[in-house]
Amino acid sequence: MERFSVKYWWGFPLLLLGLLIALFFVTLSTYGFWEILLVLAVLAMVVLTIVSWAFLLANKKWWQFAVSLIATIFIVVVSLLPLGMAAQMGPDSFGKHPIPEGLEYNEPLQEDFDGNYPVVEVDSLDSSTWFQLRGTWIEYSYDFYCSNLPKGDIFIRAYEVTENIPLTVRPGIGDDFYAKIDSVKTFTKIVDNKSFVIEEGDPGDSYAARIEVWHSDAKTGKERKLVEKVYKVEGWSW
Repeated sequence: MERFSVKYWWGFPLLLLGLLIALFFVTLSTYGFWEILLVLAVLAMVVLTIVSWAFLLANKKWWQFAVSLIATIFIVVVSLLPLGMAAQMGPDSFGKHPIPEGLEYNEPLQEDFDGNYPVVEVDSLDSSTWFQLRGTWIEYSYDFYCSNLPKGDIFIRAYEVTENIPLTVRPGIGDDFYAKIDSVKTFTKIVDNKSFVIEEGDPGDSYAARIEVWHSDAKTGKERKLVEKVYKVEGWSW
């Protein structure tokens, strides 16, 4: 090992570079065994490179050590950004969940070319609640009307429909997860354009999600579901 490391010291950074390039393309295209295997290979290569440095120092190969060290650091630092982008753009572990044929669902309102959403008249089969979703995988937002609610918080829960998988819902950029409300008696808008992101899934890979609006009582802490609607959504983890 020592003789090999001293003779072929230049090969360790090159092999590391090759593994990182392979990891980039695999991360873009798949998730699972091959990605995990390449991550382990990269970590093993880093360990072997550090061992080679020890042998170079022990044999007083100063300039070889310096070149290998600088090249390795440069390769690792430069690869961080593209690998991070690949992790965001590539598929995640959620997998595909095609919408069953015949399933009734709603579609979130979409912006027009001027960046405006269509105006939807507030109408509900349940005269005590009304819920409307808008947006895309980048960020969803919603309006919510309700009556006869005590002071508390309004928040979203979501589930994939076919397998009832809980989805990760987090607040949009610069927003809070909970919408704090005062007590209301009459039917009125209590949540206006509250944003959130669904993490599971990938852009362009639609699936059906049950979006639920919940209320948490500020006094008792009791939670209850107010309304639910099934929407065609896409996720995005970043």
